[in-house]
Amino acid sequence: MAAKANATGTRVNGVSTATLSETLAAAEQTDCSGKCQFRARSQWLDGGHTRTIVKDFYGAGMERTSRARPFVLESGGAALFRIGDRAIDPLEHLLAALGASVTSTLVWHATARGIHVDAIDTWVEGDIDLRGCLGLDLNQRAGFGEIRLLVKLDAEASDAQLDELIDLATRYSPVFDTLNRGTRLTVRRDGARSVYR
Repeated sequence: MAAKANATGTRVNGVSTATLSETLAAAEQTDCSGKCQFRARSQWLDGGHTRTIVKDFYGAGMERTSRARPFVLESGGAALFRIGDRAIDPLEHLLAALGASVTSTLVWHATARGIHVDAIDTWVEGDIDLRGCLGLDLNQRAGFGEIRLLVKLDAEASDAQLDELIDLATRYSPVFDTLNRGTRLTVRRDGARSVYR
C-alpha cells in the first residue's frame, strides 16, 4: 500500500506525517510543550448510572478549548451488579481505554517508521472478584486482578517488525503505562474544611 497524498502532504495510516513531525519537534523544544492535563467531570444520575463530560484540556503550553461540544460518556453498574443496561460498566470503560490507547500508540509508531498498517484488532479482558469491591473478602483486590491483551496486527512488515511495534505500543501507551506501573492518586472532598484548613 502506497502512502496517500493529499493537499496537506503525505498521510500514512490516516496520520499526517507532517503534523506528526511538527508535534514531535514541538515536544522536544521546550519543557512545557510536552506537558498536558486531561480532565473529566462525572455526575451521578441515579443508582449506578453516571454521566461523564470531557471537553477542554491543557496541552503544548496553553488551554485547549477548540472542541465545539463536549464528549459525553455514560456509565452504569450493569456488568457488576446487574441493575440494568443503561450504559457500560466503568471497568469496561477502563478496558476500552486500554485497548484504544495501545492501538493508537501502535499506529503512531508504525507511521513514524513508514510502516503501512492494514488492520489492528485489540482484545482486552480483565478478571475481577466481586467479593473485593463489595468488601466481603479483605484478601481480595477491589479491582482487576489480571488484565490480558491480544493484538492481531496486519501490516506490511516482517514478524520481527510486528513484534517490535507491539512492544513499542505497550511501552509508550499512556493508559498501559498508567495501569502497569501505577500512578499516584490523590482524593479530596470539595470544601472539606476538616481535612484542608
